[in-house]
Amino acid sequence: MQTLLPTETEVARRCPECGAPVEPPDGLPNYEYGVGAVGYQGCDECGSRWRCLWHEFDPPTVRSGRLGTILRVTVAVALAGATLAGVAVYAQSHATSRLRPVAALPVVARHEAPPRPAAGDDTNAATSTDFRHAFGPESAVRSRLMQWLADAQSSAQVDVDVQVSGYQQVAREAEHALRAARWPQAAAADVANLGRADASFAAELDELHYGLVYSPSFMTQLASDNDALTRDVTLVQRDLAATPAR
Repeated sequence: MQTLLPTETEVARRCPECGAPVEPPDGLPNYEYGVGAVGYQGCDECGSRWRCLWHEFDPPTVRSGRLGTILRVTVAVALAGATLAGVAVYAQSHATSRLRPVAALPVVARHEAPPRPAAGDDTNAATSTDFRHAFGPESAVRSRLMQWLADAQSSAQVDVDVQVSGYQQVAREAEHALRAARWPQAAAADVANLGRADASFAAELDELHYGLVYSPSFMTQLASDNDALTRDVTLVQRDLAATPAR
C-alpha cells in the first residue's frame, strides 16, 4: 500500500524534521483537484521527503479588467431576474466559496528595487549584454507561449493555467531586473516604459485563466499587445547599441 507523503502548507526553506536548509521544488507544479498547485521537496541530510502547497503557481481567483466588468454585469442581471430567494442565496454562496480575499492574491512585484545611484554620467551603466541577461529570458518564454497559445483552443484549462503562470513568473523577474539596474540616460526612459509594458502584458494574461483563450477577439488583441511589447524591446536594444561603452 502506497504511503502518502506529509504535506507542508507552503514551500519549505528548512527540513521540517531536522531543520537543515533545503532546495525549493524543481520544475513546474502538479495540480491536484481540491488541493491546488503542489510541489515535492526532500532533505539530503536526513532523507525526509514531503510535498508542499506551491502558492506561487495558484491561478488568480479574482477577475480583473474587461472580464471583471462582464462578470459583475452578468451577476447583477442574474440576481435581478431571480424569482426565488433560495436561488439568489445559492448563487451568492457559490460565488463566495470560489473567491479568496484580495489580500491573498499574488503580487506582481513583490520585491522593492534597490535605490538607484544619483543621476550623473553613464560610467558603469548597464550595457546591451546586461539587457540580454535581464530581459532575454522573458522574450524567449513569451515567444514560446504565444506560439503555444496559437494552437491552444483545444487544450485543457489546467494546461493553459500552467503555461501562463510559468511565463508570469519569468516576466516578474525580468521587470525586477530592469528596475534594479542603472541604465544609460539615453535608454533609461525606454527601459522604464518597457518595464511598465511588461507588467501590463503579464497582468493581461490573467484573463486566460478564465477561458478567454477560446475568444478570437481577445486572442487577436493579445497578439497585438505582444507585437507592441516586442517593438519596445527593439527600441531599448537600439538605444543601448547607440550608447558608447564606458
